[in-house]
Amino acid sequence: MIKSPPVVVALALVACQACLGADEITKERFLKEYQAALPRLKSAYEHVRISGFWREHSERLVKPAPDPPDPRPPEEYFVWRSGGRRKFRLDRDDRLRVNGRIQIVPTGRIMVIDGDQSFGLIRTGNHPVYRLQYKPLPRMLVLGVCTRLVEGVVDAPLMMLGVEMSKLTAGDAFTLESVTILESGGRKRYKATFVYRPVGEKLADVSGWFTVVPGNSWVLEEADVVAHDNGANGPGPIPHNIHIRNEYDDTGKIPKPTGLDWRDVSERYVRTMSFKTTSWDFQETPAKEFTMESYGVKPTDPPLGNNAAARGVK
Repeated sequence: MIKSPPVVVALALVACQACLGADEITKERFLKEYQAALPRLKSAYEHVRISGFWREHSERLVKPAPDPPDPRPPEEYFVWRSGGRRKFRLDRDDRLRVNGRIQIVPTGRIMVIDGDQSFGLIRTGNHPVYRLQYKPLPRMLVLGVCTRLVEGVVDAPLMMLGVEMSKLTAGDAFTLESVTILESGGRKRYKATFVYRPVGEKLADVSGWFTVVPGNSWVLEEADVVAHDNGANGPGPIPHNIHIRNEYDDTGKIPKPTGLDWRDVSERYVRTMSFKTTSWDFQETPAKEFTMESYGVKPTDPPLGNNAAARGVK
């Protein structure tokens, strides 16, 4: 066996590193650097206060059940998260039946989740003062509104398909197939193609790609994937083509999502969501602002629930 001199070995190692080129990165290095950056990114978004507009539309592709031709008007949203507490405010014009006639009524909702405790407040054009509607919040509102605002806006830089990227990329269910470097507008992005096959999740057998921006705290910028519904809501696995696009204001120390678009296409429907933020800061919110009393509501007040008459709607 012929041994190479140390100098030759060193030169070979240098040549091996050079063969990667400036536009390549190993999968191992990408995962190591990305997973190291995600805890710092998550910590940066612990205290946030956000406002903006949310538009959502769903069009069924299966007949019958035609959908309205235009999406509903955007809702103005506000999100506060601080110390593990979350508060959401939604303002929109609702079509309600008042005195036997359909009218457009300004409606505002407050939803608070503090550990195991939660409540919901409501005010309408007929009752401009907030009143207790739910205690606790119905599961439908938690999943359909609160979770959507967190995943779609607050945690958009570090979450995809309802899963934190730190969890998605770290387990055995994740396989990184390739990583390439993209250069445009003086900005470098990593594009990762992957397969994700979790067990017991609603969406499984996920494959596609996502891009992150290492020079901007490793925020998630874009993703295009095919994910399969596990059949819990139907006869079998249903493929979903999902595209996500996030835009950021990166003039400060922490990037702020400014525009977020999400599109889900399956054989049954096309769903779209878009969020446009108008303000965003990282200040801590005092605990007292997550209470009913801060809105002039007594904890002993009986919840209105879905009782339309109690809300002033006839």
